[in-house]
Amino acid sequence: MRPSTFLLILLCLASLAGALLYSSHQRQALQADYEKRLTSLKSGGPGATLPPGMEAAGSEVEAMQKTVSFLQDQNRLLTEENDKLNKAMQQMSAGKSGTTPPPAHVVPTPSTLAKEVEAIRELKYKNTPEFTRVTLDEIEKRQRDVLAKRFPEDKARARERAARAVGYVWDPQYKLVDALTGLTMEQSGGIYDAATNTLALDKEADFEARPDLKGRFVLELARVLAAQNFDLTKLPLADDTNDDATLAVAALVIGDAVTAKIQYGVADMLNNDYSRAQQPAAAAFYAAPIFLRERFLFPYMMGDYFAQTIHQQSGFKSLDAAYARPPQSSTEILHPELYQATPPFQPAAVALPSAPVNGQAPLFENVLGEFGTLLLLKSQTREEVALQASDGWQGDRYVVYPGDEKKGDHAVWRSVWRTEVDAKDFAAAIRTMLLHRYAVPESPAQTLADGSFAVNDAARVIRIRTAVDKKTVTVINATDTAFADALEAAVNK
Repeated sequence: MRPSTFLLILLCLASLAGALLYSSHQRQALQADYEKRLTSLKSGGPGATLPPGMEAAGSEVEAMQKTVSFLQDQNRLLTEENDKLNKAMQQMSAGKSGTTPPPAHVVPTPSTLAKEVEAIRELKYKNTPEFTRVTLDEIEKRQRDVLAKRFPEDKARARERAARAVGYVWDPQYKLVDALTGLTMEQSGGIYDAATNTLALDKEADFEARPDLKGRFVLELARVLAAQNFDLTKLPLADDTNDDATLAVAALVIGDAVTAKIQYGVADMLNNDYSRAQQPAAAAFYAAPIFLRERFLFPYMMGDYFAQTIHQQSGFKSLDAAYARPPQSSTEILHPELYQATPPFQPAAVALPSAPVNGQAPLFENVLGEFGTLLLLKSQTREEVALQASDGWQGDRYVVYPGDEKKGDHAVWRSVWRTEVDAKDFAAAIRTMLLHRYAVPESPAQTLADGSFAVNDAARVIRIRTAVDKKTVTVINATDTAFADALEAAVNK
């Protein structure tokens, strides 16, 4: 064997080990912040009351055991690939002596990749997709058309105004479909048309020169495979009334595909030079608002964490079963132990009236969820404060009403928390967030005798009330006192 060949093999093995360690580190880092509170619970610190469903399933020891089990699985995979590498080295050495030729290199094609995805995911395509090569511009156009159909002009404008009213964005030029198109193209490995069973990919995509593009295509193949084997039309993937449930189901579907992609990549990495430069993130990705970027990446990052956790039970069979009982909230994705608890976590249904207020019909209503609350709070508070305050979410709903064109729209948001401490943490954090957002100085006079919070500023009227159950918090954010009074009266009927 030539020294250069042997060196290349060693580099591949090192690359594999590094990738596995980095992947494990990333998952642990993403989850570390969410485990802080659990540590506090064990030590008797703030929030020492265990949330429902965590008494038996959410201990720190059990979480560590799951992590150890996952690392053992990764070590087993690495050992298996090392054995394969040793056999390959022996074959190459024998080939040089003329006894056994080295295995021929196989150039990957869409069809061969589809067969590999079937083997990894332990499923079969009901109808193997037809593959077609088109320009990247054509893929982008098709993606935009899909998004424009999902969010027609009136719905898109309502969502844009709601994002500004809640506090996710300030930019008046923010365009939802434009931003989502850029984000989708950043991760896209192609676009599938179920009506024609055609999966289109970039005609310039070179799987040999760009292994990252091959990984994206494998991800797309895995998503099509899931769509053909599970009736995704029954899942709330496009529920316009509950973005949190939609996000949770997307995390299941995409997390499942990412898990299959990772397992494919473990073996594939030995046969490719991943030191080659990959395509940098597109400018459109960074042009999207931060909250939308993080929501877009959530199903890939935390969805993978959720899927890997479920996969540890009985392999892909466990993920198959999850489609029959999909997660209903981002809380279950962030805390898989709550999804697995007996009984499992159940988000609370929060009702808010949708009748006109002062002659104004509602513009938009939805659910933020734990992850949406986290994103909102950390836009104006420290991340550790936002993590602590969003943990303990049980349910929420918000409604946006059209307001003054210059001052903005009105919003009311009601949330329910698992414990009184959770509700108190959230009320303190949302208070800080709103004061920072509107640059209102904090004053003792803002805290009323009943413990509620009120700001009557020229730019904004804010009220934060905790109900008598001490677990329900209502936030009113209006442009004037008259509308705030009418809105508060309407939601408290």
